[in-house]
Amino acid sequence: MPRPPMPDRPLTDRFLALAEVKQKVGLGHSNIYRMMADGRFPAARRVGEKAVRWLESELDAWMQACPKAGIEVGIEGEDPISDHIKSTH
Repeated sequence: MPRPPMPDRPLTDRFLALAEVKQKVGLGHSNIYRMMADGRFPAARRVGEKAVRWLESELDAWMQACPKAGIEVGIEGEDPISDHIKSTH
């Protein structure tokens, strides 16, 4: 019998509870569930009748895919805070 294909995630992957997810990504539960509903956050996996968890590797991939803020301190025109200070003084 052929072996099933290996998953595209690390063998050390683990499930995270909501409290761990909130701490890892820095978002509250309302934002997490809203973004999940919009397809902008990794979906939770049902692991029990009333329990869901998130795969850590999917959260890591989501975090890496988040766009950078685009603020680089010291570069004229790319730091709105510094540019504002310069223009008001």
